[in-house]
Amino acid sequence: MSLSRDKRYVNDFILIAAALILGVLLVFLGNRKGGGQIATVTDSNGQIYTFNLDENTEFRIETDLGYNIISVKDGNISVSDADCPDCSCVKQGEISKKGEKIVCLPHKLIVEVNSEDNTDLDSITY
Repeated sequence: MSLSRDKRYVNDFILIAAALILGVLLVFLGNRKGGGQIATVTDSNGQIYTFNLDENTEFRIETDLGYNIISVKDGNISVSDADCPDCSCVKQGEISKKGEKIVCLPHKLIVEVNSEDNTDLDSITY
């Protein structure tokens, strides 16, 4: 017993539509921001600062190598100002997802987003 030609096309269409909807849903769910995001900043002296990304704040980190101003706003963290020669850390923009980093090589400063839930999953792992 074989299906008619029109019936097979309808079944193919339903299968493709379901696969597309599932793919869009997985991408959307995989890119959600989870709660409990924190960021750690390590300066050239080895000091570690911790910022909760849920609280808007601005903080100046000054070392012998220079200064960086760290800004936390609306769940994102960035280096908003620095006195390094190329200001590449400022140009890197805002970060908010676990594992993303901003690095200022002249000042030996690292800004990294972490999560309080200590899971090893991120949006790439899905």
